Amino acid sequence: MPIILLIPQGRLFSQSVTQELVLHPRLMLICGHYEGLDERVCEHLATDEISIGDYVLSGGELAALVVVDAVVRLIPGVLVLGQIIIPRIRKAFQSRKAKRG
Repeated sequence: MPIILLIPQGRLFSQSVTQELVLHPRLMLICGHYEGLDERVCEHLATDEISIGDYVLSGGELAALVVVDAVVRLIPGVLVLGQIIIPRIRKAFQSRKAKRG
């Protein structure tokens, strides 16, 4: 299982990296917040380091979401399932909202 650090110094995230990552049944994404990560994590735990671009964020959570979104959409059937489920959720939400009046 790839253990990926989301850090500015990592290799640049791209569609080819996405296609590489989707081949794994599981991924572990590790992201720092404000001050970064303990160097021991970088040295002894991570198997890869990825950057989503040359800009500063307050934490790596958004970078993790970018990677998850890009990878998940390549899994066969995920987008089709979303097209079925989201309208059902929206309809149920609107029905509850109408009942509350």
